Amino acid sequence: MTLHGSSCTYDLLTGLLDRCSLLDALGAALNETRRTGQPRIVAKLDIDDFSSFNRLHGHLAGDTLLSEIGARLNAKAYRAIVAGRTGSDELIVIFPSECGGGHPTAGLARDAGRRLAHYLGRPLRSARLSWSGKLNMAAILVRQEDTDVDMVLWRLDDELAAARCSAGLRDITRLADDSHSNASALSEGAIRKALTRREFLLHYQPQHNSVGDPVGVEALARWLRPDGTNVPPGCFIPYAEAIGLIIPLGRDIVRMACVQLTQWQSMPIMSRQRMSVNVSPRQLLEPSFAADIRSIVRESGAQPTHLTLELTESQPISDLAQARASIHALFDEGIRFALDDFGTGYASLASVSRLPLEELKIDRSFISGVVGCARSAGVVYNMIALARHLGLHVTAEGVETAAQRELLVGAGCDKFQGYFYAPPLPAAEVTKHVLLHSADSGQNAIA
Repeated sequence: MTLHGSSCTYDLLTGLLDRCSLLDALGAALNETRRTGQPRIVAKLDIDDFSSFNRLHGHLAGDTLLSEIGARLNAKAYRAIVAGRTGSDELIVIFPSECGGGHPTAGLARDAGRRLAHYLGRPLRSARLSWSGKLNMAAILVRQEDTDVDMVLWRLDDELAAARCSAGLRDITRLADDSHSNASALSEGAIRKALTRREFLLHYQPQHNSVGDPVGVEALARWLRPDGTNVPPGCFIPYAEAIGLIIPLGRDIVRMACVQLTQWQSMPIMSRQRMSVNVSPRQLLEPSFAADIRSIVRESGAQPTHLTLELTESQPISDLAQARASIHALFDEGIRFALDDFGTGYASLASVSRLPLEELKIDRSFISGVVGCARSAGVVYNMIALARHLGLHVTAEGVETAAQRELLVGAGCDKFQGYFYAPPLPAAEVTKHVLLHSADSGQNAIA
């Protein structure tokens, strides 16, 4: 890999440039293109459903996979490129100016991206890890008029999102281990049967405030099949959404979360914890959505003032008026709404400002590079400032280190969620976690 001076710093896990050095290299490449007029190919890739891979196999396996991909990029055959890690599983690759005979086209850019994705996505078999996965890849042609690094990054993000969507249902996941194929679970009949058999369950990831006290949880769906197979949510949630079964599945998830919330409300140590549950735009736009949620809350006995529904950015909200009406109807009951994974999906600033939200959740991809990179920190600071301007609370997802937490506290973030505090846990383990970390746990345990 071409080095750009002794000031470069490297990602310890992959051996590639870290985010700041990669962005500096991208700026230098743009300057060269502006000076010479010679287009340049730039690509972005990520590991398909990496978060589910981590949950299924553990973070050590995820680190091993990233390290192997970094080693492949550092191989002799690819030393002419410049590559860096810009997020949890996100890499950016800058091809040499000679690629394409010095006159690359958009078609050549796509071909170069496909060849690289094929090379990097080869199955990995080792004593520590077995992976037969899929990489999402987007490659663009940077021309003389492309002078702004941020605009190039936005173009890459848009192209990568389009690449994921165009893959189709058959490519939603390729993650599998040696003994089970998750793809075999992805059929309409299998999901309908799982709903009937109540094979779906919930784990809960704690959320903490700025002084470290646990203040709530996010309910996360799991699918445990009768044969013991765990189907990752990154497999079945997108599939259920695509075929319309997210409506009954989402209803069951909210019901399970509310039943658990009611149980916790009877325990002094858990009585002040909020419950956050994801709902998709497709659910939100159902005419019966507000009535269904209201009925679930009343039948379960849950306190609506302790329930937050998180809108995912998996699909655009096509009817803001209908969405606003549903949210207002439930807001009047005391239920609050948050926007999940802010900055990664379809939500625009217009929709954020027009919907009656209470909270923004900053996606983990922004948090991963926030320490040691002024540019990444600046993006997060501006997100928090935007939320403050709109009167919204802010939760940071994917907090994994004390340094990230301290920076986010200083930036004015309200709540924090991630493996620094705890992974997603069964309900009984959540109670233990809250008891262990609450400032008033001794008093509540006696009450």
